[in-house]
Amino acid sequence: MRAALLKARPKIHTANNCSIETPSNGLIIVLSLFFLEYTVSRSFIFRTVAKSQADGYIYEEAGEPCLSKETAGSVKRFQFRKEESMIKGEHVYIRSFNPADAEQLTALLNKNRSFLQETSTGQSNDEESIKTQRKAIEKWIKNIESDLEYNFGIFKRKGNELIGKIGLFHVVRGPLQKATLGYFLDEDHNGKGYTTEAGQLMVDYGFKTLHLHRIEAGVMPGNIGSLRVLEKSGFHKEGIAKKSVKINGQWEDHQMLAVINPYD
Repeated sequence: MRAALLKARPKIHTANNCSIETPSNGLIIVLSLFFLEYTVSRSFIFRTVAKSQADGYIYEEAGEPCLSKETAGSVKRFQFRKEESMIKGEHVYIRSFNPADAEQLTALLNKNRSFLQETSTGQSNDEESIKTQRKAIEKWIKNIESDLEYNFGIFKRKGNELIGKIGLFHVVRGPLQKATLGYFLDEDHNGKGYTTEAGQLMVDYGFKTLHLHRIEAGVMPGNIGSLRVLEKSGFHKEGIAKKSVKINGQWEDHQMLAVINPYD
């Protein structure tokens, strides 16, 4: 990776005529600016940023909006746009949420509130609001930027209807390089193979794009449908975690499963 020293200027002008304030008395150390395109439906672009001695970050790319120094400074590894994070399957596609999805997401959660309480944690008895979900989406976007978790929506290719949610959570880097897979699908769309397809897309994304080594999942032993989804996505059973998750006031056993990156 090539490093270069550039004299600092009060402003750095990017390719699209934006400017970002930089320290006037420091040297800009350009650690790297590279683009690695991985095509799914559109390209994923991996970027690092230029870092100043004063810990200011600069991001620039032709044709892209400028990021403020504060926004760019929060980017750990990736900067996503909605179009870039779309991954298409045969019947569904998955992509990161944006605030415009709040209304659809709210309707989906309220419709499936009773259904989700059977197997999911943290489900409220109260109806969700658009405002609450918009705040949640904004938090998910920040968590993607920080490489903490990746919350994606599951959409039907025909009609672009939001029918579920899938994600990689508890991302751990360092020597472990792992995450936990979680998902739910609209009750009316269960049994049609959509969750299996979305699961396979998410696992592939985790390995090829995020370069995880291991993805884990936990399912209540009686949830046969979810176990089949995971097995069709390449997961193998590893044992029972006794009384590991509290659901509806009860501590429930969970079948633990995992899949290893075949490219490692």
